[in-house]
Amino acid sequence: MQKTIGFFLACALLGTSCSTEPHKQLVVSNPTDIAREELVSISYERFTKHFGVDSIFTVKLADSDTELPYQLEKNGNNTPENVLIWVPIAANGETTLSVEKQDTKPTFKTQTFARYVPERFDDFAWENNILAFRMYGKALEGRPDDAQGTDVWAKRTEELVIDKWYKEDDYHTDHGQGLDYYSVGQTLGAGDIALYFDNEVHFTKHYREYEVLENGRYGQRSS
Repeated sequence: MQKTIGFFLACALLGTSCSTEPHKQLVVSNPTDIAREELVSISYERFTKHFGVDSIFTVKLADSDTELPYQLEKNGNNTPENVLIWVPIAANGETTLSVEKQDTKPTFKTQTFARYVPERFDDFAWENNILAFRMYGKALEGRPDDAQGTDVWAKRTEELVIDKWYKEDDYHTDHGQGLDYYSVGQTLGAGDIALYFDNEVHFTKHYREYEVLENGRYGQRSS
């Protein structure tokens, strides 16, 4: 049984005889010449059936106590659809994982976050541990400080900053964690799109709807 991950990775759920009970493992292979860290997605139903676990388990490097972060992806539904595991893999190598049922649910440091920001003219902001971004909402349209494109916030920390920076309302100044240095104004900002005809850029209106399917929890186990 094999499942392709992205364009290059493949994973297999294996069961081998070991004394009187089968020893089941997950093997992720990397055929490229580049060492990688990748997010592996496996069907929740297939995963739990293979390993005989429910929603509470640990994922470790085989023959090691090194625990890997994972998340149950629900895609906006009530029940999980996939198990997402952050896996390091050597170039042209394989990483073998073991899965164990647990009594208590592991928690991991949150590494990604997104939310609607009604306190700042309908902004919608999102971030990972490297960068933060925001798009502008309807409430900003027509104001003197209206902006069009996608904004980017440069971070000098791997901590999540969106809530803190909005609360302090001074994110154009670097207080040691980074800042919003990008003056978007009437531009496309960091990779927005717009219509172009008659030799002019024609901006569309700001976003009107949003949906957060999942907030991520990839990272090391919390203390």
